[in-house]
Amino acid sequence: MDQQICQSKEELAASEILRALFTELSHDRQVLFERIDRNLDAVANVNRELLTALVQQTGDLNLRSTGGSATTFYYAAESESFAQHYDDWRRKRVATITRFYQDRYGADFFAGKRVLELGCGYGDLGAEFAKLGADLTCSDARPEHLDVVRKRYPEVKVVQADLDSEWPFGDGWDVVLHLGLLYHLRAPEPTMRWASQSATHLVLETEVCDSTDPRFILRMKESGYDQAHNGFGCRPSTGCVETILTECGMQFERLLDGSCNSGMHVYDWQELNTGAWRHGLRRLWFACAPMLPGSNA
Repeated sequence: MDQQICQSKEELAASEILRALFTELSHDRQVLFERIDRNLDAVANVNRELLTALVQQTGDLNLRSTGGSATTFYYAAESESFAQHYDDWRRKRVATITRFYQDRYGADFFAGKRVLELGCGYGDLGAEFAKLGADLTCSDARPEHLDVVRKRYPEVKVVQADLDSEWPFGDGWDVVLHLGLLYHLRAPEPTMRWASQSATHLVLETEVCDSTDPRFILRMKESGYDQAHNGFGCRPSTGCVETILTECGMQFERLLDGSCNSGMHVYDWQELNTGAWRHGLRRLWFACAPMLPGSNA
């Protein structure tokens, strides 16, 4: 009986780790791995094949064995940061954004445009618009990310900036690419207002929570190379983002189709007003300052 109770406790611990793996693998890995390190016995009872399958599914983790232990650990390799699952997702977003502006303003829309990419990571997304002739500046809070941008794209200008507290870019931007950054900031309002005041066109993309309340914002802690620089993020409702855009005087269209859907990332989901959040609930907007009569985009 005691052995059965002990086994049940081990199975329960393993089950808890699996549950944590499902919920945290994509956005808080280091915390999860530290937790696993402290509970080797429980991890040893987790089915190795299932873990391997999960790693293959997420696609952006490397397998690392501890040697003599039966435990297997999974860590994001630095060389694969912003790779793997990012690749397909990046291509779809670039294609959707390019198509939107070229359909409205012509095939040469990006040629000569001053484009600012915020929260650029390694700059791979913004670099696609530089290939179309844009004068690109990339910004990120992490200097190690900008070091990679300099190596990969030496022709691109870089600016280190913590957008929780500053806007060092001035104005006069033709396009600001505000993609996948908003929810890694403490609050959505400041950077949205700065960007709206500084650019003719704003492409805004973020994770959101499932709420129809136009002022609803979830606050949460984050950690990881692709998470909040200051450790705290937010998940505003769709209505909250659109309320701020309206208050900024911006005209906007929201992406309604699934052209940017990729893996866990979904844009055409239907709101149920649960007030909850899960990784991958996203929205994308094309916003612009009101044009004067006879003005050219």
